[in-house]
Amino acid sequence: MGLYKLITENYLRFQKDAAVFQGLLNHAEHILNSVSFNSLTDEAFIFFNSFVEELGISKMAVLLPDNNQFKMYLSYGFKSGTEEQMVSTKDFWEGTLPGDRWLSVTKEDIVPFRQIFSDEDNAEISILHVKRMELKKVPIIILITEGTKISLVDTELVDIVLPSLYPYIEKCLNLKRLTDNITFPSEFDTAVNIENSLIENSKGFLFEISLDSFFASFPNLTGEARQILFKVLFNALSLLIKVPDILYVYQDKIKIIRFSNNELDEDLFSYQLKKTISPVFSEEKADLIDIKSSASSSDINELTDFLHR
Repeated sequence: MGLYKLITENYLRFQKDAAVFQGLLNHAEHILNSVSFNSLTDEAFIFFNSFVEELGISKMAVLLPDNNQFKMYLSYGFKSGTEEQMVSTKDFWEGTLPGDRWLSVTKEDIVPFRQIFSDEDNAEISILHVKRMELKKVPIIILITEGTKISLVDTELVDIVLPSLYPYIEKCLNLKRLTDNITFPSEFDTAVNIENSLIENSKGFLFEISLDSFFASFPNLTGEARQILFKVLFNALSLLIKVPDILYVYQDKIKIIRFSNNELDEDLFSYQLKKTISPVFSEEKADLIDIKSSASSSDINELTDFLHR
C-alpha cells in the first residue's frame, strides 16, 4: 500500500483537525518522495539516514534481537559510546514498555533508561520516545530521543510513515540471519593452503581490499551493521576466489593471493574483483572500496607476512 493511501485510509480514525491532518499528509508525502527504494545490501542503512533526516529527528535507533539481547543495528545521531552501552536484555524491555504503544518519558521517568546511553548522549537527552513492536513475529525496539524540554516529535506522524521503513528492517534481519553463518578462514588453515598452493604454482600475486573509505561514507553505521556489510562483501568475493587461491580477513581488510604459473594481468583481475563487488552495494558506495595489487612472491614467508600486515 502506498504511503499516501495508507494515511488517508487509516489515519482518519485519529480525527485530527483538518489543517493539522493536511499538514501531516503533506509531510508524509514529502518523506516518501525524498528517499529512494531499492534492494541493494547497503540500502537499509542508507535509507534509514534519509528517513530520519526527513522526519527532522536528531537521534533515532532501531534495536533488533540478538540471542537474548537487543542490539543497535540502525542508528542516527548517537555517539559511538551509546552503541556499546545499548546492549539490553529482552526482559528489560518487556518489563518496561506497555504493549506496542509509544512510551514518552522525561525528567525522573527517564532515569531507568539512562543506563543505555553514553554520558555524552545523556547530556543531550531530555525526552525519550520508545516503543516495542513485532515485525513478522520478530520483536523490535524503536527509540527516539530529543534534547528539548518540550517535545517536537509527533509520534503519530512517525507511526504513519514507519511502514515505509519495514522492508528495510526486514532486509536487515534477513542479512543478519544470513551473515551469522559466515565464518572467516583460520590462520592455521590458511598457512597450510598457501604451502599446498605453492606446490602446484610458481608464485602468488597479492591483492588487498580496503573498506576504510567505504565505511567512512556511512556517518551513522553501527558496529553490527558494519559487520554485516563486511561479511556480505567477503561472501561475494568467496564466489570468485576458489582453491588454490587464498581469501583471508585481517582486521578491516580482505587479503587475496592469486596463484599462477604464468604472469597475471593484475588490472584485469582487479576489474573482475570490482565487478563481483559492484552488484552487492550501491554504485557510489562500491566505488569507495579500494583494491590494490602489491607485487608477487614465491616465498611462503613473504606470502604469509602479507596476510598479517
